[in-house]
Amino acid sequence: MEMKGFEEFDCTRGGFPPAQQAKFRDEMCQIAADQPEAMQRQLEHVLGERPAVLCAMAEIVVGEWDAREAQSK
Repeated sequence: MEMKGFEEFDCTRGGFPPAQQAKFRDEMCQIAADQPEAMQRQLEHVLGERPAVLCAMAEIVVGEWDAREAQSK
């Protein structure tokens, strides 16, 4: 990730509380699971990384995404 220009960042100290971190995880994982390839490539261009990679990184920090729970919301 550093090779792509990303830097280590402490989300909690940076003003992103756990609920906001979980929301980001849910959004990235949902996009990775449901959106067509063209949309994912477009987001990769904008964000600098594929939604699936951002999802996986967020899962490491916040915990595993539960697709069933997300569908019930």
